Amino acid sequence: MAALSFRPEAFATVFNHPDDRMAGGGKSGEGESGGGSAIERFIADRADLDGKGYLMKIKPEVAHGTLLHWLTELDSSVVSGFILGDTPSIADFSVYHPLWYLRNNPYNAPIIEAYPNVLRWFDRIAAFGHGRVIESDGEAALAEARACEPRASEPVVVGVEAKPGDTVCITPTDYGKVAVEGELVCADPWEFAVRRTTEETGTIVTHFPRTGFELTQVAPSNQESV
Repeated sequence: MAALSFRPEAFATVFNHPDDRMAGGGKSGEGESGGGSAIERFIADRADLDGKGYLMKIKPEVAHGTLLHWLTELDSSVVSGFILGDTPSIADFSVYHPLWYLRNNPYNAPIIEAYPNVLRWFDRIAAFGHGRVIESDGEAALAEARACEPRASEPVVVGVEAKPGDTVCITPTDYGKVAVEGELVCADPWEFAVRRTTEETGTIVTHFPRTGFELTQVAPSNQESV
């Protein structure tokens, strides 16, 4: 999706899209004081996130061909129901999310319009809605974290040498490789969890999926309080 969305023609439409969630708000030229336009801020943000070019390893034409293959497979899988049968599952919501981004881009939307079963499935998933949404700003979220204590959890550790209580770093394996350091709480087959303490949040436990993240142990000589 990144290779298709960052094509100049598709990229340009993001900042003039009526649904400003596509670009995080604002149109090109509507910058905050001293912050540049929305498109300039977006480019600067992605430059930091993707400094080594992990997002753009696939050429747009190759990504387009791969997407057509997967849309064809999906179209034959969701004739009347959902990906795994008559009941929706995490598979449906996981596939819906990137296709939502594709369909909401005016330049890329025609790609999906050629698959009628996918469109009907897309609408079935969209009909579930977003549940009960409670608006909150950043400071309210931080205050909530400070007022709470992490729940106790089973200290399961599988497939890594670190032990509960060791200082570790959790880092994405694809892009945005910003390490999060903390005290290992658990490394079960599904997730990593680390305990961290900051002035802003108090003590919290941050959870990461095993897939897409790696754990490295911090040598005792390099360990600092977190």
